[in-house]
Amino acid sequence: MVGKRRPARSKALKRLEEREFLSPHAIALRLLEKNPDLIKGNGEHYDQVRVLDWLERNMKDVYRYTHATPNGGLRSKITAIKMVAEGQKKGYPDLSIDLARGGYHGMRIEMKHGFNRLTTEQIDWMSRLSDAGYYCFEARSPEEAIEAIKEYVSLDEWG
Repeated sequence: MVGKRRPARSKALKRLEEREFLSPHAIALRLLEKNPDLIKGNGEHYDQVRVLDWLERNMKDVYRYTHATPNGGLRSKITAIKMVAEGQKKGYPDLSIDLARGGYHGMRIEMKHGFNRLTTEQIDWMSRLSDAGYYCFEARSPEEAIEAIKEYVSLDEWG
């Protein structure tokens, strides 16, 4: 006698597929909404999360070409050594959009929150990347970053 076959799709998988997808950005913002104290000392982090959340919701095609460079934050000495060995460079911009527009190779964004200013290393990177054909922008708020991204992606694709 042949045993009973399981359906191709389990009930658990079906339930999972039916649930609303929550991105890591949306989850982080929901947690912040529930606990506003999380923003203390993390303003730049949440500004960047807001930008990525907006991109994912409103410009999925651009979001697919966007990534963050995790240069900030507290890490163990071992992790920091590993990251440098893997090629991490101090001062590299926070966000990269790898889409050519308006004659530029791509866009780089350095997020700043409050009274924070660009470091010497960040100024150096922004200058070198600009010289190499990248559109570089210092954003003082999520709204400013989003507007700059909209302007950048509206440039002629081939310059």
